Amino acid sequence: MGYRIKTVAERTGIPRNTILAWERRYDLFNVARASNGFREYTEKDVELLARIKALCDEGYRVSEAISLLRERDEALGSVPAPAKAPMSGVVGGQHDLMDRLLAFDRAGADRVMETLWFLPFERIVDDVFLPCLKEMGDGWAQGRYSITQEHFMSAFLRDQLGAMLRQLGGGPEQGHTALCAAIEGDSHELGLLTVAIKLALRGWRIENLGADLPVVELARHARTSDDAQLVIVAVTLKRPEAELRRVLNALRALIPREITVVAGGPGVTVLRVPNEDRALDGVYVCERFEDMTSVLAGLDTTLGQRRNPRLISGS
Repeated sequence: MGYRIKTVAERTGIPRNTILAWERRYDLFNVARASNGFREYTEKDVELLARIKALCDEGYRVSEAISLLRERDEALGSVPAPAKAPMSGVVGGQHDLMDRLLAFDRAGADRVMETLWFLPFERIVDDVFLPCLKEMGDGWAQGRYSITQEHFMSAFLRDQLGAMLRQLGGGPEQGHTALCAAIEGDSHELGLLTVAIKLALRGWRIENLGADLPVVELARHARTSDDAQLVIVAVTLKRPEAELRRVLNALRALIPREITVVAGGPGVTVLRVPNEDRALDGVYVCERFEDMTSVLAGLDTTLGQRRNPRLISGS
């Protein structure tokens, strides 16, 4: 799955017409076209443009910036991607962001994000946002952080994740539809948004239905959807095992069998299902996104749709 030029322009801060002009003048890319005729840019294309812009911001002319990058590498396509920067730099960004958010410094947090946006979205999610959330959760439980600080961070990260999903356009228009929701009584949506972004990058068309959605309403929407092939149910809160089994069994019974149902999140550990290879009455239980590998691979084969085979959460 590639990026439309509108998304590339938003991510890099380079106007659309400028990207097209650079592409023609300097033979930057070999841009493919999707089945609908739209131009599609790769993650490497986005990273390259970000490197060029960074050099231009330092005072280089665009021709000088491109020449410099070409001199450093045998081919333009092998320009080292910023996303491969040492982990210490990314961790530093994570710590800087955490410090700003703990101080309720929204402007400072925005400035930190400006230094990170050139990274692939999955890298930002996995190496910056999720560690921040874990630190906040641990700190709140130990009394080091207040509930107000937790709410402020959650609101900020929700904005960033929502912006990512919007820039991805909810996934490719030609992709099969995945419905993402948190069940009734579960108001946490950050984990749900991270899964939605990762699925969109994999080639799914996302309908994000949000948090605290009654099972009956989720099932009704799945039955009336024209192209729903996957339902993701976020389970963040810990519930009694019997209660969670009852909820998931009810959901499975109300949804057509041809639609795959996956329950994920920290709350599913109560079910004691070790991995995605064992289904709970027709519901796949995957605590982490990585655990969905075989489920999504099976769907790729069944649906016969070519998608990017690289799961984005690991590297």
